[in-house]
Amino acid sequence: MGGRTRGKPGRELHASPVARRWINLKIRTQIAILIGFSVIAFLLLGTLLVSRLTRIANEQARISVENLMRQVGDRVRTTAADMSNLARVVGYHPQVQEYLAATDPLARFESYRNVRANLLSYQSSIRDVYAILLLDNQGRLTDTAQVGSGPLFGGFVRSVEARYDIQGEAFRTPLYSSVLTDADGQEDYFAYLAPIFSTVQQADYLDRLGTILVFCSTTQFQKTIRSIETGPASFFLILDSEDHVVGYNNPEVLDPFLPSGDAVSPTGLREALAARFSGSSRYIVSQETVASLGWTILSVVDTRDILRGMTPAFTIVSILAAFSVLLLLLAGSLLLSSISVPMRRIVAFLDAYPRQNYRERMKPGPNNEM
Repeated sequence: MGGRTRGKPGRELHASPVARRWINLKIRTQIAILIGFSVIAFLLLGTLLVSRLTRIANEQARISVENLMRQVGDRVRTTAADMSNLARVVGYHPQVQEYLAATDPLARFESYRNVRANLLSYQSSIRDVYAILLLDNQGRLTDTAQVGSGPLFGGFVRSVEARYDIQGEAFRTPLYSSVLTDADGQEDYFAYLAPIFSTVQQADYLDRLGTILVFCSTTQFQKTIRSIETGPASFFLILDSEDHVVGYNNPEVLDPFLPSGDAVSPTGLREALAARFSGSSRYIVSQETVASLGWTILSVVDTRDILRGMTPAFTIVSILAAFSVLLLLLAGSLLLSSISVPMRRIVAFLDAYPRQNYRERMKPGPNNEM
């Protein structure tokens, strides 16, 4: 008998210490622990869901910003290409070549009308081009074609002559100027500057005949940038090669960096913006470079603006999470009651059974497995 008893130990003796502790707990405690772990797991799942939604929103915002920047960059590149193509077509048009090569004042006067008509025709074919200017080898403004009653470009010509030495022998490669502001400070322009070489018989082949300047207003770029809607702490910005502001869309954020309009020292604005917004996980900083112009399109998105847009979704998730937790607690409480209450009745009956001379019988409720 004794050997047989020792050979059949209870199964609880083979359980791990953790399992034995769990078995020794009251059923009420076990159910409460399971409900608590379920609530914690549900809250953790909700937190992970919110974190995942936030990452997806940030990624979508980044992709959207990059697409917008690519569109703006394509617009700038297209305009720059149109300016260079226009300068090439106009500069090497036979009538323009003959006009610049003519040494006889009367011959030049006779070709003036045709040249001017051609300039106006070419200029009006491209929306953003504001003026076409021709300079002879002495730097004299020989003809102009411009739209409306815009600024007089004589000051601009003197400015680019001084800055880029377009009359010097070294000027043999076309280039784009930085942004120029008119005398009233109301509108900004930039120019494509290209030397014109001879292809006609009146002058030696490839001799320098003059220079063509194609001016373009930045108004369309400014309108495009301002039409981009961003949050109150985010912005789009275009800078030229010398850190002059071409356009931006959120003055509330950028005005502190521009105390005197866009008159900042070279690289000053770029460095200030980099120091303020780069290197922080709070901001999504994107950059697009227009190589032909040396311009930079910069975007800074504050992730708080993204979270503001997701507030309704977060509110719905929070309400559903709170409701689900309450429902889980209620279900757990009902389950606990359906087990613990009958168990207490059974224990109470068994405690009183000896005192009742073992004659009473317990009357269980209907549909109660206990």
